[in-house]
Amino acid sequence: MNDPIARAWTRGSPAADAGDEWLRLADLAVDPRRGKAFRRNIDLGLSATLFGLLEVLMAHRGHVMTRESLIQAVWGSRKGLPDNIVTVAILRLRRKLDDPFDLKLIHTVHRVGYVLGPRDVAGGRDAAGIGQVPRP
Repeated sequence: MNDPIARAWTRGSPAADAGDEWLRLADLAVDPRRGKAFRRNIDLGLSATLFGLLEVLMAHRGHVMTRESLIQAVWGSRKGLPDNIVTVAILRLRRKLDDPFDLKLIHTVHRVGYVLGPRDVAGGRDAAGIGQVPRP
């Protein structure tokens, strides 16, 4: 495998190294024990809620997560939550995780939910070369 992003995707897969407690995807490294996330060794300074959201997306990277599944995983239930809770949380996570970097990792799948994975923004292909990431 010559593509560095594809190698990073593979290294970051759960089966890559069972002894490594860090979760990795491209230049993103997540330390679940300390509740910290880094891109290019820069601490993203995530709140507990944003870290929980990222952790869920990392656990299901490459798979579309619906708004309802994210609500259940991060907040437990919809009771008492504003309708736009997921939209606002994703926006805040993108500001820290994606905005400062060229390689975008969070992608919206229109009317379905969100997916975490590397993507060549210019070409619309996922950076690992696996195929098209749905565009809205």
